[in-house]
Amino acid sequence: MSLAITLTNALSGLMVNQTSLQVTANNVANVNTEGYSRKTVTTESRTLAGVGAGVVISSIDRAVDQFLQGEVRTEATALGEREVRRDFYLQMQALFGNLNDDNSVGATITRFATSLENVATNPDSAVHRLDAVTAGAAAARELNALAQGVQDLRGEADRKIAAAVDDINDQLSFIAELNVKIANHRLAGNPTADLEDQRALAIDTVAEYLPIQYFERSNGYIVIMTRNGQTLVESQATRIGYSASTVMTAERTYLPPGDPGYPGTIAGIIVNPSDPPNPVSDGSRDITLSIGSGRLASLIEMRDTTLVDMADQFDELAAQLRDRVNALHNQGTPYPGSTVMTGTVMLPLGAATPVSATGYVRIGTVDASGNMNVPRLDLDLGTVATVADIVTAINSTAGLNVTAAVDGQGRLVLTSGSGDELVVAQPEPPSALAPSAIGLAGGTRGFSHFFGLNNFFTATPELGGYSSGVINPATRADSAGTLTFQTPGGTFAAAYANGMSLQQVADTINAALAGQGVTAAVDQVTGGARLQITGPDGTDIVLTDSGTLLQTLGVRPSVAGAARSIGVRQAILESPDLLSRGKLREEPAGSGNFYIGSADDAIARAMADAFATNVSFGTLGGLPATDTSLAGYGAAILSFNASNAETAERDFIFQDSLHRDLKDKALSFSGVNLDEEMSNMVVYQNAYQASARLVQAVDELFTILVNLGR
Repeated sequence: MSLAITLTNALSGLMVNQTSLQVTANNVANVNTEGYSRKTVTTESRTLAGVGAGVVISSIDRAVDQFLQGEVRTEATALGEREVRRDFYLQMQALFGNLNDDNSVGATITRFATSLENVATNPDSAVHRLDAVTAGAAAARELNALAQGVQDLRGEADRKIAAAVDDINDQLSFIAELNVKIANHRLAGNPTADLEDQRALAIDTVAEYLPIQYFERSNGYIVIMTRNGQTLVESQATRIGYSASTVMTAERTYLPPGDPGYPGTIAGIIVNPSDPPNPVSDGSRDITLSIGSGRLASLIEMRDTTLVDMADQFDELAAQLRDRVNALHNQGTPYPGSTVMTGTVMLPLGAATPVSATGYVRIGTVDASGNMNVPRLDLDLGTVATVADIVTAINSTAGLNVTAAVDGQGRLVLTSGSGDELVVAQPEPPSALAPSAIGLAGGTRGFSHFFGLNNFFTATPELGGYSSGVINPATRADSAGTLTFQTPGGTFAAAYANGMSLQQVADTINAALAGQGVTAAVDQVTGGARLQITGPDGTDIVLTDSGTLLQTLGVRPSVAGAARSIGVRQAILESPDLLSRGKLREEPAGSGNFYIGSADDAIARAMADAFATNVSFGTLGGLPATDTSLAGYGAAILSFNASNAETAERDFIFQDSLHRDLKDKALSFSGVNLDEEMSNMVVYQNAYQASARLVQAVDELFTILVNLGR
């Protein structure tokens, strides 16, 4: 009986050491395999009826420090976030250029300013006029390209969000599959260490995308949850739903749960989404804003915040450039001029559009020598109530030889009946007549500027929307008043009360203009909030205020999308001679003799000086408030972006180093050490040989016993 027990012991030793050698060989083979953890064999003695019966393998375990592994995953989440931020800032740098780049937005604006200075120096030079128009068009195209580039990057971020969600779903499904396999293998008493390695690698991948918390059940299942406790996987995987936008534009935004417009024009990231989508139930499972960190959160931040901030900054620059140049350009007149002047504003009610105006506008024609013909019209705008009144006043002035009309698109059109060039001018000192001022948003515009008769830059549509400055979200109306909207559907009033919040103002506008295609919203932007009013697509609306709300909020026309739509007026592109250089002047003073001088540089110089004049730019998109020139603001945007890019690079390098250090520490515990494995191999080999020798000895003894019995 003792020989049988000895044989059993020896055979168990053979089997255990054979398995140990197999595990060692597998460790050595996978020394460079990503995600492989060193396996160790745990043995225990076996007894039968209190008598030793050899050895048995109790388990084959992964050599893993669970605490270090958790730390590595936490830092991997942070690393994924910083890597995305670094990569996008690098792309932004490549798109926007640097401060010393001749093609940067600041450089193109500076070249435009220089070209206007050249016109002012030599107003008669056709070459200088062509250069100025060309430089203005180049600045506009640069802003157009930047606006499109920002949206392209937002589209890229959106596609990467969709790809990330797909990868997360794949990994969760794989983890659920492995959970079931591991549980079944454990029930059958089979080793599961290699399956656990595969599962750990999948968990590592998920952790790069979003922060997770997890624990292991006694049956071997790993339960993974979001940081706010929503279960992602156990025996089954939760599906995360997201649909990328087919086209990304500035108007596309994500609205959070609780917003009446949820989820907006960009889909939310939903855990177990409804089919078909149901905003009420889906909103409670929307994790878009609760992800917090990781690669996925950084992509969302880039798409919805960082790149939107950048777009806002370029829109602000484009709007300031457009409005300041146009205001001055409309004060002047080209020489030679044009026999037809067509406005760029599409009046929402055509000739019936009301106007609230004061002051005078001087309208007439000039002959080939630049002398203003008689009669001329000094139109008192305080006597008109609608555009139709303006048209009637012009057409009823005997001998003026100027015809006014409103065309089918709602644009004011002036036509010279004599073939001489038209003049629309502001009265200048020493005239006692006050210059024209037509109410618009929180301020006024001169007659020509209001109708867009002599704009240098155009936008599409000219008055398609209105934007406030970036203000404190807690700002309230400090007085009562009425906002009046002229829309294609008619005139609508929205009365606001003293003490109203921004959201209450927006709600009042939306209620008053329901069904008219006009919407108001309070957009949360970096640094505060912004009141945005959008008109029907492709049409203009005229907004006026009886109180001071719009002026207090800094509301201006068409700031949103200004960089995308700015361009030089087509008529000026085709004929650079239409560039305003001088003004209509009276000489001698009080004589009534008005003329345009071909060498007059007043407007060209004023436009050039505008680029050297500081503008007060408010806080926007993280860029601090500053008083600087237009070109300086363009440089400030690029400098701000370069600083953020440098910070993102430093953060990534630090996080990458931290992650590598932790990963190395974890690998020092779980990784394969070849020297250690070789040492183990010798031990197992010797033990195997000893067990084999015992088997041989027992065999010899059994042979002797058999022979004794013969």
